[in-house]
Amino acid sequence: MEFLSVKITFFFWMHLTLLIVMAAGFCQWLLLYIYAIFLPILIILRAWFYFKLKWQLFLVDLCYCINLVLYIYIWVGPSVPEFLYVIFGISHGPVLTAAITFRNSLVFHSMDRMTSCFIHLMPPLLTFGIRWYPDRITHWIAPFISNQDLNLTEQSFWIFALPLAILVFHTAVYLSFLVIVRPSEEYVGFYSYLTEGSSGIWPTIFKKFARKWRPFLYILLILTIGGTSVLLNFLWYNYFYANLTVLCLVFSRLIWNASTFYVDVFRKKGMDSEPYSVLWCSTWCDEQPDTRSANKVK
Repeated sequence: MEFLSVKITFFFWMHLTLLIVMAAGFCQWLLLYIYAIFLPILIILRAWFYFKLKWQLFLVDLCYCINLVLYIYIWVGPSVPEFLYVIFGISHGPVLTAAITFRNSLVFHSMDRMTSCFIHLMPPLLTFGIRWYPDRITHWIAPFISNQDLNLTEQSFWIFALPLAILVFHTAVYLSFLVIVRPSEEYVGFYSYLTEGSSGIWPTIFKKFARKWRPFLYILLILTIGGTSVLLNFLWYNYFYANLTVLCLVFSRLIWNASTFYVDVFRKKGMDSEPYSVLWCSTWCDEQPDTRSANKVK
């Protein structure tokens, strides 16, 4: 049963990835239907698994919030271009950068890793299509309006200042929640993953500092990476080939991360490196899941 699920997962994600690549290049309107159909399914599935693994704190990250906002936008606000500008700024800024910073990888047999890729790549792909091909995204409930003639002042506000303010607000609310609620250490989230993780460059850096300084280091990291990525939106929004190039480079990086995973991780740990597989097996075999060996990748 376990290996059958892995085969089905590989088959599904390989075909869906090919479909997304084809849609991004030749029929951008299809991206809307792919996103509208599969995002709720993947989020519900991930929420179920993450609650089982006590990883639900990951579900309040900015990446999930912007996917929720984008989903509302395509159904409710296609005719509101300001909505698009802000979503473009965040999805091409912190969300796209997170795919690189936290080593997303196109590991087709892994539902966990491929869901992360979907969450981080579909918002920039979809806003790329709406930004540059609004006339091709016509097979929808309402036409998308994209005013391409924003002046520098308007761009500074909509695709830089406002996305950065949202990033700061989310970071403040997230840390305040951790301070006020103080969830048990058995619950893993983005902050605990970065500061207390067992492997990876970021946990290694954070552990060099005393616990009391780690929230400040976390804020510095998020705002430095997020602020820099948002600043680059001026390039992505104004130049088609720059926007296309950065998406291709990120996609290539995710392929490289996948090759590294198969050579360095999967070769040693096998199916224990896939948390969904561990939980799936335990669910059907009446065993308790041992997630300690699962290599969590955001």
